Amino acid sequence: MPAGDLKLKPLKRAEIPLYLQVRDLVLNKILAQEWLPGRKLAADRVLSRELQVNHITLGKALNMLRSEGYLIRYPGHGTFVADPLPRSQPPAAGGNSRRVVGVLFDSVGEQTFLTDLFISLFTSLDSNELSLQLASARNDPEEQYRQILDFMADEKVAGCMVWSIMSERQVKELMKKRRPDFPVIFLDRYPNGVVADWSGYDDYAAGYYLGEAMRAAGLSRSWLVQADFEAACSTVRRRFAGYKDAFQGELGELTLESLVHSGLPDCGKLRPYLLRLAEKTTAPVALFAASDPVAIGIYAELSADPVLQRHFRLCYVQTQHQLPVSRVQMDLKGMGRSAVDLLIRRLEGSSEAQLIAEAPCRLEVVAAEPAQDSQSSRSISPDDSDIASMSPRRSASSVAAAQH
Repeated sequence: MPAGDLKLKPLKRAEIPLYLQVRDLVLNKILAQEWLPGRKLAADRVLSRELQVNHITLGKALNMLRSEGYLIRYPGHGTFVADPLPRSQPPAAGGNSRRVVGVLFDSVGEQTFLTDLFISLFTSLDSNELSLQLASARNDPEEQYRQILDFMADEKVAGCMVWSIMSERQVKELMKKRRPDFPVIFLDRYPNGVVADWSGYDDYAAGYYLGEAMRAAGLSRSWLVQADFEAACSTVRRRFAGYKDAFQGELGELTLESLVHSGLPDCGKLRPYLLRLAEKTTAPVALFAASDPVAIGIYAELSADPVLQRHFRLCYVQTQHQLPVSRVQMDLKGMGRSAVDLLIRRLEGSSEAQLIAEAPCRLEVVAAEPAQDSQSSRSISPDDSDIASMSPRRSASSVAAAQH
């Protein structure tokens, strides 16, 4: 069957040329093994229609992939995924004259290229005359470890930034093997057990702020709601730890199964449970969602039922989707810009033992039901003097201990 199932058209953002978005979408299909070697692509007119781009833009993107060895065109027969695929990492888009920076994510999907973090990294690197070369570990820590070693061995790569899923042992081994002139900037999660450059935010503090807000609202019972695949996620555990310490009330945990076809949490099964719980209590109960997808699912259930709206208060740590509920909003754009700034400082010869940039977050508290829009908000950062009296001091040098 011809490969024509590009289900998401690229967003026409000015920051990234459209042909590069098309190139990255097609390349991701190949790297994710959704389009296997030897598979025939759909006709150009079909791909152009699905992606809603003209044939010139499509041709430029496919020509790049052919020159990079990922596609091959047979006149009169069509375009196919190369077999075998190139053994080396995919070349960075934008030409070979610039220095290359590797960006390693736990997984890469079509939505990756539209996130605030990716856009921020791409534009910040581009403004510094650096090219971004993206790699997906496909949620395999060992694969991510090998990818970084490959980047280190490539003389064209100046450094890398990694959303790490590696174990403490792997990170320690990696940092021992790291060349002194090869900067590695960790994103989001501070690597425990090593001294490393890091740009992220304090998950523990984000959870703490929400727990404190729910307690201040007079709530004494709360449920932590997560998808099954999030149960072992260190980021979620750190958020929950902060929330528990601040809330100081009755707490429970509820884990939702993931839908097979989408991988998203099945929040539909949550509604009957919440209705039974609402029958047994008169006081409102806080629901702390582990992630944006869980929060979206819960919000849909609460919005559809006035009874549930009266009995439950939703809160979550927002990274992408903004809902009119109590939340801590993370500045992913700021994290990306700060990561590139740290990288540039290393490339310019900084010899400091450690470079750290902790992005601020913004607490927004909604007073009542999800349907209400009245809310108060304020920005929070580790340096705000008024935070010290309301929650534990989270200096950058102590982040590692707090996160594990």
